[in-house]
Amino acid sequence: MTDRPPRIALVILALCLLTVPFWAPLLDVTGTAHEYSATQLTVEDDRVQVQQDSPRLKQINGLDCFRERSPTRTCGFESALLTERSRSASYPGVRHVDGDPSLAARDRYLAFPGDGRVFERVTDWNESAQSYRLSVERVNASQAVADVSHPVDQYSPAVQRAVETGASQSQTDLREAVVVNASGRYYAVYTSGTTSLLSEAPGSERVLEFLAVITGAVLLFRAGAMGNEPASGDGD
Repeated sequence: MTDRPPRIALVILALCLLTVPFWAPLLDVTGTAHEYSATQLTVEDDRVQVQQDSPRLKQINGLDCFRERSPTRTCGFESALLTERSRSASYPGVRHVDGDPSLAARDRYLAFPGDGRVFERVTDWNESAQSYRLSVERVNASQAVADVSHPVDQYSPAVQRAVETGASQSQTDLREAVVVNASGRYYAVYTSGTTSLLSEAPGSERVLEFLAVITGAVLLFRAGAMGNEPASGDGD
């Protein structure tokens, strides 16, 4: 005897409900969607430039100070090294340094708004003075942009779409803009806004998933019972 269409449809519906805990989270219909935008980074006269500026484009990962809207203490100190060339800095408790004297910094390179020249942080140790010698050295802007970038295929699909189309959405916030190398062209991809989706309610979501599984089990049991019923018009 061939299954009747109502029973087949009931089985399909039951299986969909039973598997809700597996496929429902993939829909990402709750929480906040972060909007990504992309703008090209170019180099002219050995200075980094942003093709399409935006106030939403703030810190660029790997290129410190470049997108500051107002000076910070750290970048203010670094800017002083442009004219002073170097500055000695004694560090309490440090009397000797073995090996590489470099000090940890958030980013290797820095540039300044409205300027575009790129500098590298340099640290040496002055043994006789028992102090660090801090300085910055100008570097090739094109090389610096290449150094802080990564190939487009190493980023998430959302970042890749932003490079291809100029905009995309993701549930991941980019706290800093990332520099993407797309066939030799460089783009800064950044979070340009947010869109609120359905409010997150993990407790309620778990309850609904549980009810869906229970309902699916009941429907599957009903479909099995239908299979044992004689079809209308069948002979004894």
